[in-house]
Amino acid sequence: MNYRLKLLTLTIFFCIALWARPLVAQEAHGRNLLLLADSLAVKNLEEVVVTATRSGREQGALPLPVTLIKKEQIAQMGSLRLNQVLTEQTGLAVVQGHGEGLQVQGFDPDYTLIMIDGEPLIGRTAGTLSLDRIAVGNIKQIEIIKGPSSSLYGSEALAGVVNIITENPEKNSGEVFARYGANHTADLSGSFSAKGEKTGINVFANRYSSAGYDFTPETFGATVAPFTNYTFTSKLSHKFSDNWHLSVSGRYFREAQDQGFLVNSAGQQRQVAGQGTQSDWNLLPLLTGTLGDHWKVTARWYLSGFRAG
Repeated sequence: MNYRLKLLTLTIFFCIALWARPLVAQEAHGRNLLLLADSLAVKNLEEVVVTATRSGREQGALPLPVTLIKKEQIAQMGSLRLNQVLTEQTGLAVVQGHGEGLQVQGFDPDYTLIMIDGEPLIGRTAGTLSLDRIAVGNIKQIEIIKGPSSSLYGSEALAGVVNIITENPEKNSGEVFARYGANHTADLSGSFSAKGEKTGINVFANRYSSAGYDFTPETFGATVAPFTNYTFTSKLSHKFSDNWHLSVSGRYFREAQDQGFLVNSAGQQRQVAGQGTQSDWNLLPLLTGTLGDHWKVTARWYLSGFRAG
């Protein structure tokens, strides 16, 4: 009886194995087709970075690591100014001084280069370039290099480089944003972009203000005094032909802030109050083209100014 039962069991297993073999082969064939389809699929290229080599290259082909912050990430952070964005990044420290400067890998803010569209921002006070001068509403991406880049950008890039890439006029669109918070902090910004067959323009405007706050009301002067600032940027592009392109971008920033502090004069403390202002602007025309199959021509002229009083 046991012998017949064992024989019947082996026969059943043998039949199941013969029936399942075509299914396994069919599944393997399906996997092969799937692998073939994946190999023919269109793949998106990596993000193009210009800071590391001064020319557009894919991130995976760069000789040093670069951190990219995309516009979508900035929107998710809910940040209004550049200092708020960089505070969230590892290896970077936003320090207080004459404004909020950026410290990279322990170096002073003097050795971190801040650029917009590949050109340096000016207006350092005691070596610190205040990051709250820069609105983020028209930023396309931020490229961060941690480490010496002096061979490309000079001694100011001993600690690292932060390059802010602004939006290009690529489509017809318009946006308006408004935000209100504590201490009567208000942010209002708007952007407009138009793109034709050969010519495009992008315009961005921002107003940012706060009533300030005071952690030590028993002493004269506020911790953060009331301020109002304005930012205007614009970029115009024109395509002469398939090989030659012209881009002209400009930026203007102005801030007015109420100031109050104590000074020692002849052994006595005196109260000093007034309004301080600062402004900066820059203009960048850029012409790019190709000559034949092996030559690329780039001509750029950069003009910038800063004033504080």
